[in-house]
Amino acid sequence: MYIWAVGILAAGQSSTMTGTYAGQFTMEGFLNLQWARWKRVLFTRIIAIVPTFCLAFFSHIEDLTGMNDVLNAIMSLQLPFATIPTIAFTSNPQIMGEFVNGWFNKVASILLSVVVIAINTYFVVETMNSLHLHWFALVIVVVIGVCYLIFCAYLVVHMAISMGNTNLLRYGLVKKFIMGPIDSQLSVNPISYSRSHSNWTLDSCATEVARF
Repeated sequence: MYIWAVGILAAGQSSTMTGTYAGQFTMEGFLNLQWARWKRVLFTRIIAIVPTFCLAFFSHIEDLTGMNDVLNAIMSLQLPFATIPTIAFTSNPQIMGEFVNGWFNKVASILLSVVVIAINTYFVVETMNSLHLHWFALVIVVVIGVCYLIFCAYLVVHMAISMGNTNLLRYGLVKKFIMGPIDSQLSVNPISYSRSHSNWTLDSCATEVARF
């Protein structure tokens, strides 16, 4: 019980900080809204906490427990959407360059992901069995499950290519819809982002300063 409480507290803090930073970057960078920190925190916390408090206050504890089990099952389904792309991106030399994952990190991260996903898949199946769904609802769940597995397979193939398994690119479907060939070196040149870098010399800088 105490370990579960610490885990929930840590997960809540990490998700809160992530959401707060994302909201801050969006507001200041895209919307150009310069709010004081306490105003931003108060606004976002009211949106997050007030509906949850009202639901908890006007509901029975048994209903909340059942809803919590369903929410845990749904969040378990989302784990591959975070773990597999993370491994793929950090194992891609085009993205990470010299900081790309080594073989030990790749194997360890894959094994941990498989264990976590397998455990959560088991609990999802157990949760669905305990709900005793009608056959129509069960058919919908099966269809969604098949689409879910297809998308997970898509992510796995993408991860394999990012790790250097270019043999999969021989298939036209994979090459067209997943990703193209990868290079072993970074293809981004930061100098190319500067304005007229080829003509921007030290003499021209001095001329501009003198003119100013």
